[in-house]
Amino acid sequence: MYASKLLIAAAVAAGIVIILEFIRVRIMHRLVRHLEIADDVEIQFLQPLLVNLVFIVMLPAIVYAALYPILPFTSYRSGFFIALFVFAVGIIPFQVRHYNQYKLPSALTAFELFWNLLTLLASIGAITYLYHY
Repeated sequence: MYASKLLIAAAVAAGIVIILEFIRVRIMHRLVRHLEIADDVEIQFLQPLLVNLVFIVMLPAIVYAALYPILPFTSYRSGFFIALFVFAVGIIPFQVRHYNQYKLPSALTAFELFWNLLTLLASIGAITYLYHY
C-alpha cells in the first residue's frame, strides 16, 4: 500500500467533499425557502460533512488502497462502479426510508438523492483516479 498516494487521494477527495457540501447547503437553503418549509427543516453543515469525510472519503480510500492490487479494473472507471454500487445498495434504501418515515417533500428527497450520487461519483472517482496515477 502506497501511503503517499493514499494521503494525496484522500486529501483531494476531502477537498472535493468540503466544496460540494458547502454548495449543497447553499442550494438546500434556497430549496427549503422555495418549498416554504423553512420552519420545519434544519439544514446542517458540520455533521453531514464529518459523516461524508469518514464514510465517503476515508473509508473508501483505505478500502481501495487495500484492494487495489486485486481489482480487475483501475482508474476512475472503477471508482464510478464502486460509487454506483454504494449508491444503489446504501443510499437509495436510506433515502426512501426517510422519505416514507418523515413524509419529506419529493423535491427535497430527489435533491438529496442526486447530491449523494454526485458526491459519491466525484469523491470516489477522484480517489481511484489519483491512486492509479
